[in-house]
Amino acid sequence: KQWYQRRVAITAGLSVPGKLLWANNGDAISTQYAGTAALKGDYTRTGERGVAGMMRDGVSSVTRMYINVFRDTNRQAAIDIMQGLEPDLAEIRDEVREVSSNNLF
Repeated sequence: KQWYQRRVAITAGLSVPGKLLWANNGDAISTQYAGTAALKGDYTRTGERGVAGMMRDGVSSVTRMYINVFRDTNRQAAIDIMQGLEPDLAEIRDEVREVSSNNLF
């Protein structure tokens, strides 16, 4: 075999593990940042978009909205503290009062 044929054979075998590694890494980053797995992970892993993946993304989107509205303030304050920033506690208190006073549903 020519060198380029061997190279194609080697890289073809790494495609699936590479996609899985990429998708799993994306899920880990997304979970840390947004609270849910990455959207469209099924497409990244398999190259196809299925109904189950779309449903999973819908659930993740609703979960992200809930987290953003009700729980993200504390998470962001914790991230700020870990980065050495001083969180604005008055702003956090105001956001909590605003969310708790609004009837969202």
